[in-house]
Amino acid sequence: MTRSNVDTDSKGKVQGHWRELDVLRGIAAGMMVTNHVSVFLSSQYIESGFIKAVFFIGSFAPVMFFFITGVGAGIQSGQRKKVSRWSNVLNKVGILVLADLLMAWSHGAVWHLDFLGFIGLSILILEIVRNSNSPVIVSAIGLGAVSLLRYLIGPIAHRFGYDQQIWGLSFLLGTEITPGVSYPLTPWLAYPFLGYLAGVAIDRFRSVIEKQRSKVMLGLIGAAIVPGIIASYLALKGAVFFRWGTVSLGFYIISFTTISVCAALSLLLCSDLCPTFIPWLLSMKGISSLAVVPIHYFLIDAGHWLGLREIQPEVYYAVAIAILALSFFLAAWMDEAGNTVRKISQQKFVRNSLIGLLVTSAIIVLAVNRTDPMTTTIAKTIGQLTLCLLFVLPATLIPLPLSKAKA
Repeated sequence: MTRSNVDTDSKGKVQGHWRELDVLRGIAAGMMVTNHVSVFLSSQYIESGFIKAVFFIGSFAPVMFFFITGVGAGIQSGQRKKVSRWSNVLNKVGILVLADLLMAWSHGAVWHLDFLGFIGLSILILEIVRNSNSPVIVSAIGLGAVSLLRYLIGPIAHRFGYDQQIWGLSFLLGTEITPGVSYPLTPWLAYPFLGYLAGVAIDRFRSVIEKQRSKVMLGLIGAAIVPGIIASYLALKGAVFFRWGTVSLGFYIISFTTISVCAALSLLLCSDLCPTFIPWLLSMKGISSLAVVPIHYFLIDAGHWLGLREIQPEVYYAVAIAILALSFFLAAWMDEAGNTVRKISQQKFVRNSLIGLLVTSAIIVLAVNRTDPMTTTIAKTIGQLTLCLLFVLPATLIPLPLSKAKA
């Protein structure tokens, strides 16, 4: 059973917020932060012992975030489709892409499809799926197609050089590193598709999950075993597990074990078997899971300014815990700030003020990115946090009358 009070409709379907999804976001954020904090270590420590395991587990953070994006869309699948929803979807996509552009500009690049931009792209694709006649079937086909494109058709095309000869094919197939692209469509779209299917199942069978929590957890652990065995076999055969540029087959297979284990863990942490303070500490609601991205990057940059380089493992653990705690605290504070912004009556004034702050931050980043790294980082972070606040406002980039935007 779960501690959260849940309500049911006339058909017995559980309504309201699902805390497990917030905890799952927190788990993904924790994986991301611990993985990135390893930049303070020398390579000799990253490649050995317990830290190597932590670093490897943390490398699945994008997998979890993309999966969670799909879960959120799937849970909303039962909602009535509205024309006005498209404006809000496009605004969210635009905000996430702009956040990525600020990161690219801070490094002197013109553009880059990175973590947040791919989430935006996933939201757009999932909304198209959601509005199709058979979204579950489309998602299932998409999951299968992405897997086949990357690990069957892709290697064949790569063998004959087609992915290098035809423009854009390497981005579609994920067989070659595409300049400016951290996450090619395949296989990364598999996780939003899988998440959508999971979200639909949660929406339809949530009361069953609440009542049969232990059985669902055991089922998820059972589902994690098969890809785990296959990945272990590949490891014994000398397979390499990596995700940068292209995604190896071994990493792809073991990623589904990670998803299942993390999902089971979120159910466990929200059950009566776990102390109440743990899910409270891990939960990420609202924009906190978005805000934690620029916040933890800023804290890592601040660590570099303070001279944290080539540190020992013992120091790494202390630094990692400190940055984790501060990242979660500041992300929660940003969520509260977002709630405050949402309640202000003069929404047009708030929106225009935030857009002005965003434009100012972008101009500073573009002006000094090659000459003043500290100012660039501060301006970039302010701009990205401003985008987080804009994220909670309806129709930010595509203005509509507020009465329609709230429909």
